[in-house]
Amino acid sequence: MVRATTDQAIDAVRAAGGGDLDLARRGLTTVQESIRRLSGVTDLDLSGNRLTSLPNWIGSLADLTRLDLSDNALSVLPDAIGDPTNLRELRLKNTRISALPASIGKLTRIATLDVDYNQLTKPLAPSATFGCPVCGRPTCDSWQIGMGVSQEGLAVTAC
Repeated sequence: MVRATTDQAIDAVRAAGGGDLDLARRGLTTVQESIRRLSGVTDLDLSGNRLTSLPNWIGSLADLTRLDLSDNALSVLPDAIGDPTNLRELRLKNTRISALPASIGKLTRIATLDVDYNQLTKPLAPSATFGCPVCGRPTCDSWQIGMGVSQEGLAVTAC
């Protein structure tokens, strides 16, 4: 099976009126502006590329429920990363980030936050208050956030 080009994948999502956009492992160094104009994108996979930064408009993808940025060379996340209010899964594994912006705390529906294999040197900002998206409590048996600085980083999953 021949893999669609980046433009073909974007056009397919546009024609379908939304859905999943898989742009993983394509050697991308920037996020194409045409993605900004797509409506209904629910899953955006940009993992395994050569991204070093994200555009601020990433937060304007209102229908986004899953964003995978793993295995890129990101060192900083834009504050707009906390804007997609429907985001339930954010994967930042092995991205070189050292801190999470306080805006991460605005992701009230987040169920999975994966920042394994990063060098997190700062704990979550005090304004980044999470609650379990399933039961709503700030702590429950399976919703735990530990910010010990380690090679593994942090992975959070809701109950």
